Amino acid sequence: MIKIVQESRKEMAGKLIKQGMSEDEAKEKAATHIRATLDTGHLNNWRQHFQAKEGESEKQVDARF
Repeated sequence: MIKIVQESRKEMAGKLIKQGMSEDEAKEKAATHIRATLDTGHLNNWRQHFQAKEGESEKQVDARF
């Protein structure tokens, strides 16, 4: 997720620079506008429906998840 945010900021800054914005201003605007949140509540809901493979222990399921 971090890589996606970093690459998206880089791409946005590049586009803003092409439009005439200074590099520092473009990087700051990209950092301000592109963010991410890991919603652990929804992740936990998904975990409840994550199924074990045949013969898999609970510890193995957790590790795979």
